[in-house]
Amino acid sequence: AVHNFNNSFNYLPSSVRPAGLTPLPRIAGLTFLLPYIEQQNAYSQYDRTLNWNHVNNRPAVQNRINILQCPSTPNP
Repeated sequence: AVHNFNNSFNYLPSSVRPAGLTPLPRIAGLTFLLPYIEQQNAYSQYDRTLNWNHVNNRPAVQNRINILQCPSTPNP
C-alpha cells in the first residue's frame, strides 16, 4: 500500500498534525492508505476537512479493518 501510494504521488503518506491549538483536522497517514488496502468505501466516507471524532466521520472511523487487527489479541 505504501509503495503504491508513493508511485501515485511521489511521496510517502504521513500524519498531518497542525501545530498548537487549532480547529484544523488531524489526519493519520494510514487514512491516506485506505484506498490501497481495499478500503475505498471507508476512505470515501471519511471527511478529511473534519477531525476524526466528528459525528460525520463516525461511520468511517467505526469501520473495523481486519488487516489492521492483530490476530493474536484476545480483544476484538
